Amino acid sequence: MKTNNYNTSTEEQSIEITCFRDTMDSRGTFDDLFTACQHSGYYDRAIYEYHGGEKCNVCDPDDLYNWEEVTRKGARAYCMEHYQDPKECITDMFYHGTWEDLARHILNEEGWNEIAREGIPEHPGMHPAYRMTYVTGHSQGDYAYILTPNTIEPWKGERECYERYLYDAPVYLHIEIDEMEIHLYEIYDDEYEWEPEKIIQYLKKQDGISRYAIDYIEEHLPEWPEYI
Repeated sequence: MKTNNYNTSTEEQSIEITCFRDTMDSRGTFDDLFTACQHSGYYDRAIYEYHGGEKCNVCDPDDLYNWEEVTRKGARAYCMEHYQDPKECITDMFYHGTWEDLARHILNEEGWNEIAREGIPEHPGMHPAYRMTYVTGHSQGDYAYILTPNTIEPWKGERECYERYLYDAPVYLHIEIDEMEIHLYEIYDDEYEWEPEKIIQYLKKQDGISRYAIDYIEEHLPEWPEYI
């Protein structure tokens, strides 16, 4: 949204306001921080790896483990629970080569939807290197699963942060008053929040801004910035 007083004011300060939720910036942030393991589809759940700008490490479900730390007994216990007949399990293990190879095969055969439904499998001696967070958006169909490496410490508000990255967009605000330019990041830090009261309070404390300009801006700031 862009509005100005160029056609209505000759004696007062010139004002132009540009304000919207920037979906392009949101998409860029998502691409910088996440990689899709599986996109949502008719039967498929959306699953993304959060890597925080580092190298993506997850392509298949078996990448959720650091196999150097998985014990033979841990892999065997995981494999055995997937077979009713232990002999068949052992036969398949010899076919694939090792318990680790069979465990990897089972994980990838069951696929991402099984991970979404049941969580990341864990056994003594077979601990995942990732945690999974369920996130939701604004509508019924907005939901996804985020995989975060355990090397990244959990933090307060982790889920809410992911939901912002996936389903919201930061506010872009640029106010021009004569030659003065003001941006949202100068006023407060959280660009995903929309707090027009803080904007007006900030403007009232600045030198060189007339009462007319403050009233005009207060009247024309949107109740809720539109998504562009």
